[in-house]
Order: sequence, then structure tokens, then C-alpha cells
Amino acid sequence: MPMSYTAFSQEDIYLPCEASGNPTPTFRWVKDGEKFRSERKESGTLRGEDQEPLDSYEGYYRCYASNTLGTATTQTIQVIVEARPVLLKQQEVHKRAHEGDSTILSCNPPKSSTPPHIHWMDMNMVHIKQSDRVMVGLDGTCTFRTC
Repeated sequence: MPMSYTAFSQEDIYLPCEASGNPTPTFRWVKDGEKFRSERKESGTLRGEDQEPLDSYEGYYRCYASNTLGTATTQTIQVIVEARPVLLKQQEVHKRAHEGDSTILSCNPPKSSTPPHIHWMDMNMVHIKQSDRVMVGLDGTCTFRTC
């Protein structure tokens, strides 16, 4: 599990916490140092609930699994809550290149604390594969190089 997790909706809230033992452990969650929800017996996995506002999930979480023999804890995980990104319809851009020239296509993804996964597609909506001649930068810029 990553140390931080970005959620855009309640469905994104999924923090696993599993343990087994004899006696069977109970699970409890702590958020920002305070008890969060009630203790559970079957599974410790925390899921978002629709009736709770999404921003109420922002914070630092830790799960504790306990029985009479001891307690195990998860690492602390930060839940970051952001509004769903709004993807504006992109205008078609026509770019001309001369044979032998390199071409650069820029991308302007919406701002987020989570880095986007950017894929370029051709006019048939097929992913353009990266190679020694086609590269996609961390900012999403696609570069077509000449041989």
C-alpha cells in the first residue's frame, strides 16, 4: 500500500487491513490520532461510504489488529481528497512537419497532486507505442524524432 493515496470519490476509499490469529483479531482504525468508526471482527478493510462527505476522509490513517496476544499495526497512510478532474474537450490541432524534422506535441493535463498517466493515441484511437523515435515526457509532451 502506498504511503499516500488520492481519492476523487467515495468509491476510491479502499484501505485494506487484514490479519489472522487465534484468538481472532479485532480491527480498529485511527484517523489523525482519533478513533475512526467502530471496531470490527471479520475484516479491517476500510471503504468509503456514500452518506459521508468525501472531504471528511482526508487525513492520516492507521489500522490496528488486536487480540489477547498482542497488536499489529499498518503503516500510516495519508488520504488526499481532490475534486474529480474536469477534462475539457480538446480542440483538434493540425501540425505540419517536413520530412526529416522532429515534431513535438504538447499536453496540458489538469492539475492534481497525483501525477497523471498520459497516453497518446492516433486518429483510430490506438495507443502510440513509445520507441527510440517516439517518446513521452513526464509532462506529457510527445516527441517524434527523426532517424
